[in-house]
Amino acid sequence: MEPLLAKFIRYLEVERNASANTVTAYRKDIEDFIAFMTEGEDEDGYDFRQVTVDDARAYIRSLRDRRHLQKTTLERHIASLRGLYRFLYREGEVADNPFLVVPLPRKEKNLPHFLYYDELDSLLNAPGDDYWGVRDRAVLELLYSAGLRVSECVGLNIGQIDLQQGYAMVMGKGSKERLQPVGEYAVAAIKKYLQLRHSRGESIAPSEPLFLNTRGRRLGDRSVRAMIDKYMQQTAQLKHISPHALRHSFATHLLDNGADIRAIQELLGHESIGTTQKYTHVGISKIKEVYNHTHPRAGVSTKKEE
Repeated sequence: MEPLLAKFIRYLEVERNASANTVTAYRKDIEDFIAFMTEGEDEDGYDFRQVTVDDARAYIRSLRDRRHLQKTTLERHIASLRGLYRFLYREGEVADNPFLVVPLPRKEKNLPHFLYYDELDSLLNAPGDDYWGVRDRAVLELLYSAGLRVSECVGLNIGQIDLQQGYAMVMGKGSKERLQPVGEYAVAAIKKYLQLRHSRGESIAPSEPLFLNTRGRRLGDRSVRAMIDKYMQQTAQLKHISPHALRHSFATHLLDNGADIRAIQELLGHESIGTTQKYTHVGISKIKEVYNHTHPRAGVSTKKEE
């Protein structure tokens, strides 16, 4: 069992170039399945090749009915085990993939959370003029201006952003690099932050992290989430949003202003156009909302409500 699992993990790391988080999730899901299959038995004697379609279905039922996992988590478990057995089939270790017949849970179409222009303006203008406020403004401006994932933003080094040309070399999912445009507001905010940092005697060498925390180390994901929560409260906005909402706002606002969906796909670093198309639904949702509240015969008349 262990040699096969180790071989699969190496395949993920080397051939698939999967991130450390993805590899950890796959391993955890597979070990969870092994624990289910060997409950009350010796794991050392277990063989992946013994698994049947009935075993696969029983395991997924257990996750759904006994552990009450959410649909997204269930889907990840199935994907992990499908991937394992796809690999074992390729290697000639099994005759079929028992998880192929296990249906994925039906996805709920949740639209991305985004900020309207006035909400976004309030958030971006919330940080103060002190050193930490200037840093926070630079972080928020960059997240929105370039549509970065929070991990991409905090992972940047100073040498990876060109403030003269207005672009950043971003390391995205699967260790794939992309050249990302950075707007003038974000460039100005980052320049101001780096100037203050230099005046404090702190290094701004190309190899240094672009954003530092209060201990002089690289700013982390959690700190950015806490930062956004703080400023949303300060601006009296009741929405609880994640840093990803700024990325969603970036894409939604581009679409609103006529950007091509393919261009947005490139800017977001999406491999599949299907991932990007969810933003078209946001646009349609906004159009319907405006229609329902302004057209006199839309069926949701504001005059009737008054």
